[in-house]
Amino acid sequence: MYIGQFDKYSCAPIAIMNALKWLGRPCYYDLDWFRRICRCSGTGTYLDDLDNAVKFFGLAEEFHTNPSLYLINKKLDLGQAALITYINLRKSKEFGHSMLCVSRTPDHYKVINYGRNIHPVQQMRKHTLKYLLRKKYKKQTESRVYFLEKDNGQ
Repeated sequence: MYIGQFDKYSCAPIAIMNALKWLGRPCYYDLDWFRRICRCSGTGTYLDDLDNAVKFFGLAEEFHTNPSLYLINKKLDLGQAALITYINLRKSKEFGHSMLCVSRTPDHYKVINYGRNIHPVQQMRKHTLKYLLRKKYKKQTESRVYFLEKDNGQ
């Protein structure tokens, strides 16, 4: 069972927990511990801290910046999952979020932790993901994706 986010700033630790669950690795629910690993503060987790946490748990060695839907689709079709984090501008303020995308259909993506206070597993429309990963205004928003691959033995 996947874990949903219940506050504004714990999306990165929750995404890491759900990635571990998707991979079939042991994961116990200790949000405070995961927040410390991700260096999650009252405003969230910085991208470099998320990168360090992903490497700490051995989820992925590298990320792709501003990925295309084509790349995400290709990896999902190979059975991989995508830990996606994006930063967009909302009312002149940066807003970021992290979520796990585990599969797709031609029109939808199955995402874990798309938002708080809702069931953790959601269907996201293709155009919604494209919108979230977009570049906006003259200031480029940054999105990163880490592709996760299950071990052959699982």
